[in-house]
Amino acid sequence: MLILENNGVSVKIEGESYLYFGGTNYLGLAHRHELLDAATEAFNRFGFSAGASRLTSGESAVLLALEKRMAQFSGSESALILPSGYISNFAVVDAIEDLVDAWVIQKNAHRSILAAIAQSKKVVYLLDDHSGDGTIQIGGKSIQYPSFKTCPERFRKGYFLEPIDAMTGSVCDPRPIFESMTSNDFLVLDEAHSLGVLGDGGKGARELFGLASASNLIRTGTFSKAFGTQGGFVLGSGNIIGRIIERSGAYRSSTPLSPVIAAATMESLRLLIESPESTIQKLQSNMQIMRKSLAHLNISSNPHVPIFYASGLESLPAIQSELHEKRICVPQVGSYFAGAKNIGLRWTIQANHSKEQMDLLSKTILSKC
Repeated sequence: MLILENNGVSVKIEGESYLYFGGTNYLGLAHRHELLDAATEAFNRFGFSAGASRLTSGESAVLLALEKRMAQFSGSESALILPSGYISNFAVVDAIEDLVDAWVIQKNAHRSILAAIAQSKKVVYLLDDHSGDGTIQIGGKSIQYPSFKTCPERFRKGYFLEPIDAMTGSVCDPRPIFESMTSNDFLVLDEAHSLGVLGDGGKGARELFGLASASNLIRTGTFSKAFGTQGGFVLGSGNIIGRIIERSGAYRSSTPLSPVIAAATMESLRLLIESPESTIQKLQSNMQIMRKSLAHLNISSNPHVPIFYASGLESLPAIQSELHEKRICVPQVGSYFAGAKNIGLRWTIQANHSKEQMDLLSKTILSKC
């Protein structure tokens, strides 16, 4: 499916407009005029690119302000902004790989995590799941990892957890691992899908699960989802951020985030903090409306997450045909999740979906079930 134009809750495909229930613009911020105005003002003042690394002349006042605001918003001691979310996990591995003896990952770890830990050459263990299968599919190849049960207790561990499973919307509670860690272990939470979504204030897994502040808790993520912009971040202690600045090629050898994007992201944070009724609270309300309307179907959905996943539906082809007839776009889940989950119907809800739009989606699905 080639989407030629995306306007938030609507898309154009081959010249036809469709109601859109895909993507990750969870808070509906990507097209808000406040972000566009802030970006335009920054463009006129700073230009589009710093044109140099932050180690030379690529620093900007708006980038420093964004780091300060992110630390305050997230409740972290320090924050570091990177040009993309994908490399935020590389930056963390660069910083702490000499402090760990092994990495511990989930079955469906994001490609950025797998690529980042591969560069450290440390042994990788797989957190046990109920399948008993220790393989992960990467680019059509099967890679076998040993079970975490076989990890020597003496090893200093670097845990990588994603609070939200991007495929099904299920939530991983990090507390059991966090509470069992020693002071020599690290927990890295990839909050790409959870910061801006989880918790009453959208402050992520730490807020939802009440995780205490700790020097060995690190959070990474991207602004390209809930915040509606672009770029990556690392949240952690001043010592961790300092190690990234000193050691990480992902930081030292890259041109920083555009001041245009940084200014727009500052506005995203302002709206999330100052206008929760139109951002996080509206999203949470929409999630409950959708969940209630489809309560009797076999749908995997956590009450805190705007991702809905229905598998094992014999009527899936009929549902997809009906959605197309009514000009409703629910992107088909293809090779990205191949080998990870049964392919089914998967859609996302945004803060700016109306009740009428969500009702149309749910009625269309129900009509074929």
